[in-house]
Amino acid sequence: MTATEQASGSAPSLGRLVGRAGSSVVGPASSLMAATVTTSLLGLVFWAVAARTYDTAEVGRASAVISAATLLATLAQLNLGNVFGRFLPAARERQRAFVGRGTGVVVGLALALGAVYALLPVSDPLLEGVAEGVTFPLLVAVLAVFALQDLVLVAVGRATWVPVENLFFALAKLGLLVAVAPLVPRGGIALAWVLPALLAVLVVSAGLLPGVVLGRPGRGPVGGVLPTPRTLRESVAGEYLTGLVSTAVPFALPLLVVHRLGLEANAWFSLPWMAATALNLLLWNIASAMLVRGAERAHASGGSTATAVTGHLTRSSLQLALAVATSGALALWLGGDLLLSLVGAEYVEQSRWMLRLAATAAPATAVIVVWTTRARLQHRMVAMVVVQSLLGGATLGVAALLLGPLGITGVGVAYLGTQAVAGALLLPGVLRACRDDQDSRGEQDGEPV
Repeated sequence: MTATEQASGSAPSLGRLVGRAGSSVVGPASSLMAATVTTSLLGLVFWAVAARTYDTAEVGRASAVISAATLLATLAQLNLGNVFGRFLPAARERQRAFVGRGTGVVVGLALALGAVYALLPVSDPLLEGVAEGVTFPLLVAVLAVFALQDLVLVAVGRATWVPVENLFFALAKLGLLVAVAPLVPRGGIALAWVLPALLAVLVVSAGLLPGVVLGRPGRGPVGGVLPTPRTLRESVAGEYLTGLVSTAVPFALPLLVVHRLGLEANAWFSLPWMAATALNLLLWNIASAMLVRGAERAHASGGSTATAVTGHLTRSSLQLALAVATSGALALWLGGDLLLSLVGAEYVEQSRWMLRLAATAAPATAVIVVWTTRARLQHRMVAMVVVQSLLGGATLGVAALLLGPLGITGVGVAYLGTQAVAGALLLPGVLRACRDDQDSRGEQDGEPV
């Protein structure tokens, strides 16, 4: 029997896993993945419509404004979504205060980052006049809370609302874009993007979260349990540092390509990199569900999240992540040329191997994702930060070395190589965790995991 067979045991099929979706990792993960796919596909339609209704310069400006706001919103979140996922299930009656304080910090930081950016000279080509400078921080704050609320909904057991909210957002911004195009020649694209997000934030905040962020009934200490200040500080610091790395690498690689090879090469690089990033986001959706499930098990048993991250939880999460990674990689290998040909024949020639190499890295990324989520649940924050920092630094360093001789394909080689090495080094520990049978009694009793 191979190590993989030992790790998977009877290896339930994806269909059997989905059958237990109501309380397993698969249910919340499926909701998050559905939201990701919906948002990505309709996002492409949004920009296609924008390109047909606005001049090229305005589309480029709006894209840059939204990208800058999204980056700042991501930084402002402090990776608190993972902190909520880990600690909210045990907070019970204290959930509302916990979410309120965290959201307040995110909003304040988003407004500050947005204001600083609006005052810097780098924003001059994008933001004109006082009105745009004043509203840009609000755009950052809305996008930060909009993204954060998805993870709060998962943490409080309302993951099925996430794809509904995101479908509304995607359709509403598309419809609003068509409506405002003839009326708002400048700023209409950004307006169509932010107003549906603001409405979604208000609806979720006023209509949905108050009904569920009140402490759900269940086993565990009455009144709810929050982490000690020291544990919370360590978690927030670790998540923030990890978030900086995970945010920096996807944004730094295109800048590296532009600096070394020029704008034309970056056009060939961007599409395959977007596809690889979307596939990775699906894997992190699974990680979010695994994180919440581990926290729920800890709350139900009255134990810590370190003891709740059991073999079966790790095994089912790894199986789902590998299934998604392998399916996505095969789809990009088999359908990549067709995808690239929609943009132009030159993209097929220039971008094919970048896309294939990045797709091939997905199974290794699945292992890294599961290991990182276990580290979060076990409060091994230093190990998590070190691994993510080394991986990010190695990816950028090797890519810089290979860009010259190999072009954008060198980035694909660097990405695949570093992900494969990291995945191979972390795999033995993940497989050992999969063989952990400390939750066998719960499985025998029919407890869904």
